[in-house]
Amino acid sequence: KAIVAEQRFAAVLQTAKELQKDSGIHFVSYRDLLEKEMITIAEEVTQAFQMPHYLYENLLVSMTAIKALGFKIEKKLFDYQPLQGRMQRIKPNVWLDLGHNTLAAEAISRCFCKKSVNLVYNSYKDKDYVSILGLLEPIVKKVEIIEVGGDRVASKDDLVAAIIHNGLEYKTFEGIEEDESYLVFGSFSVAEAFRKFC
Repeated sequence: KAIVAEQRFAAVLQTAKELQKDSGIHFVSYRDLLEKEMITIAEEVTQAFQMPHYLYENLLVSMTAIKALGFKIEKKLFDYQPLQGRMQRIKPNVWLDLGHNTLAAEAISRCFCKKSVNLVYNSYKDKDYVSILGLLEPIVKKVEIIEVGGDRVASKDDLVAAIIHNGLEYKTFEGIEEDESYLVFGSFSVAEAFRKFC
């Protein structure tokens, strides 16, 4: 038996169906294995540690896998260890996420649906930063471009063009202000550059 998590793309489920037919492996949605106790524990852990929704979903999937392996689900198994770099609150007014792709941007936008943050940002050339900025636009007050070195990094002109394309204001990042909220979003190089300001 193979457990399938929630999938955004239909092609993933189609592939699972083809594998099931060819290999004899039985695929089952994690939702079909959920029990009331699992949902209760996941809700309690999520609330206690202020976990974003996508981590709540991951927690439920892990519970169904543990159950399928024959182990008992107990709350003490899920004493929360911070997931470094994923919606991590590193200061009272600063969140850090190293997702740097459209799926992460979409999840973050849902997490901050009623907030307005300054986006500390830069991107590699090969990332779809135009779409990423578009997904984050509803929650962004202003983009603050943080300087990142390296040949893989997008040119500042291209990044500024993407920011303007999405109707956002921008400036160069110079540091955080205590009365403003910030989301530091991008690759490890963005996090490393930001660390120099802390």
